[in-house]
Amino acid sequence: MNKILKVICVLILLVTSKSLFAQTVYYVATNGSDKNTGTSLIKPFATLAKAIKAVVPGDTIYLRSGVYVSSSTINITTSGTAAKHITLSAYKPDLNTTFNNNKPVLNYSVAFAKASSSERGIQLQADYWNIYGIMIDYAGDNGMNVSGHHCKIEFCTFSHSRDSGLQLNGEASSDSIINCDSYNNADMGLGTTSNGGNADGFSAKMDIGDSIYFRGCRSWGNSDDGWDGYLRPSTTSPQNNVSWAMEDCWAFANGYYWLDGTTTSSMNGNGFKTGGSDTKDLAHNCFMKKCLSFNNKANGYDQNSNAGTIAMYNCTSYGNLGASVFMASSVADSNYYPGSRLILVNNLSIGGTISTKTSVARPITSVNNLFSKTTTNSEILSFDTTGMRGARGIDGSLPILNFMRLNTTVTKPFTIIDKGVLLDTVMYHGSKGIPYLGAAPDLGCFESNYVIVTPVKLFSFSASAQKDGVTLNWNTSSEFNNKGWSIEKTTNPDAANWSTIGFIDGNNNGIQNNSYTYIDKNVVSAIYYYRLKQVDIDGNASYSNVISVSLQSDDLQLSVYPNPFGISSKISYTLTRNEKISINLYNSVGELVETIANEKQQAGTYHQLVSSKPLPKGTYYLSLIVGDKKSNLLLIKK
Repeated sequence: MNKILKVICVLILLVTSKSLFAQTVYYVATNGSDKNTGTSLIKPFATLAKAIKAVVPGDTIYLRSGVYVSSSTINITTSGTAAKHITLSAYKPDLNTTFNNNKPVLNYSVAFAKASSSERGIQLQADYWNIYGIMIDYAGDNGMNVSGHHCKIEFCTFSHSRDSGLQLNGEASSDSIINCDSYNNADMGLGTTSNGGNADGFSAKMDIGDSIYFRGCRSWGNSDDGWDGYLRPSTTSPQNNVSWAMEDCWAFANGYYWLDGTTTSSMNGNGFKTGGSDTKDLAHNCFMKKCLSFNNKANGYDQNSNAGTIAMYNCTSYGNLGASVFMASSVADSNYYPGSRLILVNNLSIGGTISTKTSVARPITSVNNLFSKTTTNSEILSFDTTGMRGARGIDGSLPILNFMRLNTTVTKPFTIIDKGVLLDTVMYHGSKGIPYLGAAPDLGCFESNYVIVTPVKLFSFSASAQKDGVTLNWNTSSEFNNKGWSIEKTTNPDAANWSTIGFIDGNNNGIQNNSYTYIDKNVVSAIYYYRLKQVDIDGNASYSNVISVSLQSDDLQLSVYPNPFGISSKISYTLTRNEKISINLYNSVGELVETIANEKQQAGTYHQLVSSKPLPKGTYYLSLIVGDKKSNLLLIKK
């Protein structure tokens, strides 16, 4: 009997050990198979749904770049824990600085035509999930719908949905949305009856819970509002006196159909709609800090019928067709939640109006604001909005442009610069106090000479074969919080066996160009792949693209960048003497795709594109023949 009990105990331990101890990493790729183990780069799953079914608390899913066409909602119901979140992330070495950053795309164009609430992209009903670097396109309803708690959605994109790009409801609470974009979402066209009146960029509404937080997000081109916090509880005990906050968020050009620029009376077109309810007595306390609203169809910042506290600190409004700030709703005094307030401090409006309503039940604090009806001001560097839809940094940071930033070179006295009041008790980025430079805070969302930049901006990375090894060169345009660079090498870029071969300290010297060089002398005749792991002082890390170099002989020095590549890649090779060369591109089964060069060339270094025509995704082989020497290089088209 004791032996039987021991066997049973061992079996129980084996069954439960994965959930108790293991933290598994799964990979998903467009060239994968759901028959694979999914636990390595070279044997990934093919579908995200397969990986999601496998995870337990503490696990991670890496989704490789590419387009994943799906016809059904991906439901997430397995929760993590406070100690062991579940992570779904883009594979960071795949990301770059192009528009949408080469994120993996979940494409629901099949579901798009159905326009039904059952055709959402991702339905997140679980708690303690971190989702990073995913794009959801053409969902038939919300791109993502969140009803879980303690989740973080970061660096994601939601576009062309038939309802709000990202919606939180179902009593979702304590969720954070960081550095996300939501654009061109519209409940329009075949299968819809709402004429554009529902699809916001971001919405935390209906039966939403408490403590929803947005930071660094952009919302544009949506048929209804940029942000919407309308309350319509579905339970008999309505959600009331809940809070949400936005920091460093931009809302612009909302209230129009992205396809043709038209609008209907159903499209509200506010930048930030703070709340409201059918009964006009529910409080959705809204706290906006350093937000920007411009060129929306209606109001820049709108109370609607929110019966709670609304606070605006250092926000900017420009060019909205309604009011810059509309806080004059017809909420009855008896409907305001006890203790509600309207707080307007250090705000800036150029070319618009402000409308507020005095109420004993909701007192107003209005301090150091400039609400100007004129459309120009010499302290504004630029009113040109070009680039506001542009690519984010590789870390998800917003583009840094001149639009609505402040010009400190104008003749004093200033009307915007140094005209604010200290906000040292207001929570911002998780700490007390909104930072500033100068004698006092400036008005509006952009502090003069104070730029929160990407910690490190890497703008070039190259490798060249030399007689004494491989020389790696890379350059940065800014460095903050940079501990340094870990140099990693492999002979198989699809495997997980990258080796660290060196570390170089960062310069960490602000906004200026820096150059680095590392020589790898431990090489033989082979093809090597290199990447950089940039490590912050606080321990966070990010990866560069992968580059490759061939060391076949002194006569053959071949490299390709980037590799893997998206749209195009460039061949670089060096000839040490005049020689006839041949460069051919083959597919994975050995068929000739293209002859890139076949001629006699002088000694020197040459650069040219891998192919003159579009290539399908997959594996390719590049062959360089110089005289009687041959060099082969593996290429991956994403």
